[in-house]
Amino acid sequence: MATSILPVDPPVIKAAGGILQRYTPQGDEVMIVYRKRHQDWTLPKGKVKDGESFQEAAMREVEEETGCSCRVGNYLGTISYADNGVPKVVLFWKMSLVAEKAVTDIEEIGEALWMQVPAAIQRLTYAQEKALLSRIGSAPRQPQLEPQPQLAPPPQTEPEPPAQRARQHKNSSMEDNRAHSRLQRESEAFLVELAFLGRRSEDRRSEDRRSEDRRNERSDNSWMAAAQDQLQNVKRCLESNDIEGGWFCFHAAQRFACSG
Repeated sequence: MATSILPVDPPVIKAAGGILQRYTPQGDEVMIVYRKRHQDWTLPKGKVKDGESFQEAAMREVEEETGCSCRVGNYLGTISYADNGVPKVVLFWKMSLVAEKAVTDIEEIGEALWMQVPAAIQRLTYAQEKALLSRIGSAPRQPQLEPQPQLAPPPQTEPEPPAQRARQHKNSSMEDNRAHSRLQRESEAFLVELAFLGRRSEDRRSEDRRSEDRRNERSDNSWMAAAQDQLQNVKRCLESNDIEGGWFCFHAAQRFACSG
């Protein structure tokens, strides 16, 4: 059964970060940072250097951007986006505070703040990081909207002129291109996460085989092969521009990874 990870083409930028948490009498707090150059509020993160593991990069980046040394906890998942046209994937870990010092990366970081989780979710700039942080805390409850009355169907109108139809066709084509690019970026980023999960799974099975009370436990990496097969299906769907089918296969690959 194949367990090797297929190469990613085009290259994917690999990065790592952490959700640094501490406990206070007022509630849980997390640290977020303000980046001067980008003028945004983010979770501490940065690129993986040559020879580093994702966890090592996450600890280094968190310490550089927040001044805090920390202890790595559970793996939380990934976010992905395009960085100058190149897919970028960031793996995140939950972290606990060990010691707090001054921020060392003062050229990049303007401020590092402890905030309660709901306030931090509101302050963060990017939706994916908001969603990731919401896994360890609840976002502020949104006011319920009054139910809207049912409106009568609009009256029939005259056929659209050719120029308007052309503009709508152009907008539709742009939406299709964005949907295609997003699915391609997400699948390429997930290959990186899948490789990490596969290595972690192999490490755990090696430990199990060395353990006396688990020496008869059988290794099962069928989830990896199944997830890879689904990502190959995503690639075929992209080639035929079947975006809906591609997302179906992509989510199937994620389910196989979760089961593994």
